[in-house]
This record gives sequence, structure tokens and C-alpha cells, in this order.
Amino acid sequence: VGDISRLTDAEAAIAELEAQAALDLAAATQVKDQIAALPAKAEITLADKTAVVKARTDFDALTSAQKTLVGAISRLTDAETAIAELEAQAALDLAAANQVKDQIAALPAKAEVTLADKTAVVKARMDFNHLTPAQKTLVGDISRLTDAEAAIAELEAQAALDLAAATQVKDQIAALPAKAEVTLADKTTVVKARMDFNHLTPAQKTLVGDISRLTDAEAAIAELELVATAKQNLNVTYNGTEDKVTLPSVQDGAAVTWILKDSVQSSIVNISTGSINRAGLPANTDVVLIATITSGTVSDTKEFTINIQAENIEPESITSKAITNFDFSFEYATQARKESKKITSTDFQSNPKHFTISDGTVTIPVDLTWNIPLNGFSSGQVVGSAVDSFIQDYYNAHGINLGNRTVAGMGFGDTFFITTFKTGSDASITLGGNDWSFFFDNNHYTGTDEDRSKNRTFNVSDGTNTATILLEWEYIDMDDLVSDLNYQLASVSVTTKKVNATQFQLVANSAEITITITGTDKSQFFEN
Repeated sequence: VGDISRLTDAEAAIAELEAQAALDLAAATQVKDQIAALPAKAEITLADKTAVVKARTDFDALTSAQKTLVGAISRLTDAETAIAELEAQAALDLAAANQVKDQIAALPAKAEVTLADKTAVVKARMDFNHLTPAQKTLVGDISRLTDAEAAIAELEAQAALDLAAATQVKDQIAALPAKAEVTLADKTTVVKARMDFNHLTPAQKTLVGDISRLTDAEAAIAELELVATAKQNLNVTYNGTEDKVTLPSVQDGAAVTWILKDSVQSSIVNISTGSINRAGLPANTDVVLIATITSGTVSDTKEFTINIQAENIEPESITSKAITNFDFSFEYATQARKESKKITSTDFQSNPKHFTISDGTVTIPVDLTWNIPLNGFSSGQVVGSAVDSFIQDYYNAHGINLGNRTVAGMGFGDTFFITTFKTGSDASITLGGNDWSFFFDNNHYTGTDEDRSKNRTFNVSDGTNTATILLEWEYIDMDDLVSDLNYQLASVSVTTKKVNATQFQLVANSAEITITITGTDKSQFFEN
């Protein structure tokens, strides 16, 4: 046979090839197992990326023979495709989430939100709701958005309340008559419109808009009252013999002009100067003076008759007893009204207070449970306004027109008060509930009745007419009393004169007149 090296070489080669085949199979099997362990494409998540990358790296490190032994690697390529798709989607998700996250971050803090921010808040919510659950997770905390939404809801609720309150007052003002048509009978309506307007917050007042109809009505009422007061207080005193009568040109701030009813009598009375010319009068003569009282666009007239006596005729006079007390005043009936204790805090969120208000007909719950902002007002004003809001809400909720409500709340300075509109001893307020004593010293209070026990009355007759004198004021002195007596004696031909600091005298306007005094309190002022 000879040399068998060819055989031994072949055997060695076979051994080497078999050894290499075993190594190749082991390497291929390891990678094949890695690929087989990968999830199916539909189940791949980004958490599998490390295993997918390692399987690819290990596969790429194989020899061509080893790769052949691995066989199909579609599970690996499917996993790689899934990872690429997931990473692309993750990038899109992050971009979408960041966009919404930036929108939310740009929203103001809850305390700074205004209704002007609503568009931005709504858009942020809409864009957030359009995100996928994965994208929403990437956005993270959205409390700034939910806080802003809560603030908008609160602001819109307050805006609705503000609009309702403003509309009610706006309607009241619109219902007022034009300035030229206002009468004193409209005063109650005008005063209520002003009071209700003043109870509004600054924001509510802005919603009311133009209130010139209210201010015009108030100006008209002021002018009407001024003219009415001036007319009531205007008086002309003349004793029949003086050479001049005083004709005021101004009374209580109103302008007064004068004319004679009978211009023929201008030879007796100079209306410009008040001078009286008695010379040549054959008999006592009545002269009618007409006063025109004017304030702004309002005017009224009042007539006075003075009796000018012919010379050398002395009229009858009666002198009073001495008067040392000039207080004949009466007390007006009062409302049931109670002022609160001082309000030191308006934070009722941390210290809520609950009480009820009853006037015997309705019982109104008051629940102060929030931190009431001052907004430039005093503590008494804002708490009074809050209490009045509960009162108004009660009447609105029970279908009662606010013009017919019987109680109100309002405040000034550091206190507020609750009051009835009704006066007299049958007007009452009763407070109930757990916390009334936090605000008030007692829980029941009533109004008072009118007291006329100090009034005095007597009658003065000139034989034709009788004047009933009613003393119902506290007079400053004898001059003040004489002035009022002359005002009340306007219907009779009798004039009052001051004798001294404690006595007055009734003087007939002509010698033909006889004075007769009667009445309940005659003896207090005159001898029999």
C-alpha cells in the first residue's frame, strides 16, 4: 500500500470538519433559541428592544454557514420592524404629549385665571382629550388644567349671578319715569333702585351700565323735595301796621319770586322792596302775594294774604303764659333693626357660620361658608352684602318680588345690620340657628311705635276761619316757635309776635277781628 498519508490527511480533515460543524451548530442553535424566545410581532413592546438588538448582534456575528444553520429569521426581522414602528410612534406620542404639556404649563395659576383665559383652557382640554392613553400618560400631571377649569367654572357661575343681579337693578332703573315726568310719588321706587344698585359689587355695577336715568330721577326728586320743603317753610309775617313786609328771595336753597295777585294794589305794596304804603287807606285791606318757588326745572306757587290796616286802628291781642320748655316733639316709629358685632374676619371657609333670619312670616337661612374677598370694601359692607344676597335669593326662590320683601341686610365700616322695612312695635326680627350669637348680642329685636305724648294743640279763630295749632317739634327758642305758629295761622287773620324769650302774643290782623282760643291744651298756654 505504501504511503497512506493521503488517508490520514483525509481523516484529519474529516475530524476538523466535524468539530467545526459541531461548533457551528452550537453557535447557530444559541442564536436560533434567542430568536425563538422573542415575542410575536403583535406582542412586541419597547421593553423587548434589548433582546431584539442582542439577537441581531449575535446573528450578524455568525459565519455564513452558521447563519444557514439558524434558518428562517423572520421572527427577528418582524420584531425589529415592530421595534422601529413602536419607536416611531413613541416619538410621535412624545411630540403630541409635549405640545399639550406646554399648553397646560402656559395656563395661569388658579388664583390668576380670568374668563379671558377660557379659550386657552378649553383648547388645552380638547387637545388633551384627543391624545391616546399612552400620550396622556406622557403628559403627566394635569392639575394646572383641572385647576384652571375649576376656576373658569367658578368665574362663570359668579358671572351668571352678577348678570342676574345687574339685570334686576337695570330693569328697575329702566322702569323709572323720565326726569320730566318724575313726581314725589316715585321717591320710594327711586330710593329702592339706588339702594339695590349700591348693594351690587363693582363688577355687577359695570354690568348695569348707564344709570343716568336713575341719577336724573334722583335729581328730579331732590328738586321736587327742595321746592316742596321750601313751599312748606316759606312764610310771610306782617302785623298789619309795619311799613315793610319781608319777601324772601331764597327759601331752603330754592329761588323765590313775588307778584301781586291784584296788580292794582301795587300802590299799597311795592313788590320789589316790600314797602307798605298805608297812607290814605279807607279801611283795612287784604293783599294777596303770590310766591313762585323754583329749583332747577321744578317750580310751584304759594299764596299769602296780608291784612294792611288803616292807620290809627289797634287790633286785639292775647299774650301767652310763660313757656320754659320748647320740646313738643314726637318720636317717629322705627324699624326692627340690629347692628352686628365688629367683623374682624371675612374668612368663613375655615370658620363657616350658619344662622336664620325671621320676621315672623318668612325664615331665611344664611350659610357663610367661603372666604369673602374685600375688593376695596369694608368687612361690614361685604358681609352685609353677602347676607342680603341670601335674603334676595330666598325671595327669588319663593317667587316673591324683591320689591315686596320685608327684610334686608347691609353694612358700613366694620359692622353690618339686619332690618325690617316695616316700622312699629309689631315689626320684629328673630335670629336662629347655631351661630347667630357669633354676630349679635341677642336674637330678637323689635321696632318702636310713634310717640306723640309731648305734642300740644289748640285752636285759634278769627270769627270766620279756625286754625288748629299742632306743636310737634322741639323748637330752638321763642323765635322758632313764633315762626311755626305764624305758618300754622296762615288760614286765619291772626299773627304771632314775640313778646320776650318765654312769651308770645296773638295779634288780630285788623281791629274788626275778635280772637277766640279753644282746644285741648288751651289752658297750658293762655289764661281763661
